[in-house]
Amino acid sequence: MFSPTGGSPVVIFLGTAWLVARRWGRLRAAVGRPPQRLAGGLLLALASALCTWAYYVGQAQLLLPALTMAALGSALWLGGLAAARAILLPSLFVLLALPVPSVLVNQIIYPLQLATAQVTAWILQTLGLGPAVAQGDRILRGGAVFEVIESCSGLRSVETIFMASFLYHDLFFRSRLQSTLLILASPLLGVVANQIRVLTIVLNPYSRFAAVHTAQGLVMIVLAVLMLAGLDWLLTRLLPEPARTPRRRRAVQPPSLGLATALAGALAALAAVTLWIRPWDPPRVAAAPLSALPAQFEDWQAEGVALDKQFLGSATFSEWVHRRYTKGEDRVDLLLGSDDHLDARINFHSIKTAVPDSGWEIEREGSVSLASGRTASRLVATSGSERQLVYLWTEGMRSPLEETVRALFALDRGPFHRPGRALLVRLTTIVSPSPAGRVEAEERLAAFAAVVERAIPNDGATAAPAAAGAAR
Repeated sequence: MFSPTGGSPVVIFLGTAWLVARRWGRLRAAVGRPPQRLAGGLLLALASALCTWAYYVGQAQLLLPALTMAALGSALWLGGLAAARAILLPSLFVLLALPVPSVLVNQIIYPLQLATAQVTAWILQTLGLGPAVAQGDRILRGGAVFEVIESCSGLRSVETIFMASFLYHDLFFRSRLQSTLLILASPLLGVVANQIRVLTIVLNPYSRFAAVHTAQGLVMIVLAVLMLAGLDWLLTRLLPEPARTPRRRRAVQPPSLGLATALAGALAALAAVTLWIRPWDPPRVAAAPLSALPAQFEDWQAEGVALDKQFLGSATFSEWVHRRYTKGEDRVDLLLGSDDHLDARINFHSIKTAVPDSGWEIEREGSVSLASGRTASRLVATSGSERQLVYLWTEGMRSPLEETVRALFALDRGPFHRPGRALLVRLTTIVSPSPAGRVEAEERLAAFAAVVERAIPNDGATAAPAAAGAAR
């Protein structure tokens, strides 16, 4: 219920079935009216193509938009615009079960976490509920530390109340204007409900228990629906009463036998074709594992460091190495991650990968030219009085928009698959408080980066280095 990339498909499917059942009479009355053969045939062709592609690349979620197009195309084919209007809302509602691509989540989830922490600390201070400070994605209050993880960012609350607004519209027969206002306001109500949830977590001493934490989330979903009902009550009193025209009951007419037979034959043929589709087989590439990165560089010795996967959340890797290299009193942390482009749920296109850990903030940004000619992002991270210098660069990644399109249509599973793998390299080192601390940190990272660049495992097919800001 609270995963930011989930879609609660069972709830969506039940809601879709309910919407269809409520429109069954309109659909029956529309079937047999003048058909829209060209538009219906085009949508059915697109649905068939997408369905075939979904089976070929092994991505079941693509069957959802294929189902939407097939439903609308069949309605146009059998009953024209009247049937299409009757099935439109259920056909679009089922798309809410589509999982949000990780690359898209990565662009919005961390800013939401930071904003939630900032607003929560401000509310606590304003209400006089003790001193509270936001430090990155953390809230510091009374000696306790609360981390705003992805499930508390509010994204899922927005998705849930947005879905509920459509069902609310259909259940209470509101005017088009009133329903539009309710749907547009639903994301804001989701944000408010989530903010209340985070406040209760901070104030409730038993929130550390998972059952209590989950119960608070469910209560806030109910609260958001009640807020939607309250807004509806207010709009009902402010907006003029819509004119209601009684619907005339139309006699149910049988559809054209030829059209119905053609549609049934086409759908049966599509079902038969899917049984013979041979799924795409990923290429066998013997790439060097990232763990092949040497554990010793000249005088630098490495030790493994645990990766905070809860903090990274939706920013994920196919393979990763996280190490701490030391030489005397000098220390550099290395994060090396990859994406083999085979699973759309894996994507590290997020500014979060530049943050050393939970509770750190990015103070300023820039770029630096490395010894190999690569351009890396240069960032200064702060946490209280501590400061770290960060170098970050990526290879084989494209813009968030292109990555989103490729994820939505599974373009990396099939003939459009990108060879090789994408890489992310992050180097961090402590900036001492001395006047020369920043200069020393720059020299340390620049020298270490030159060594690491030559040692990174390369499969020979990784794309050209990305621009400095690509990972952001």
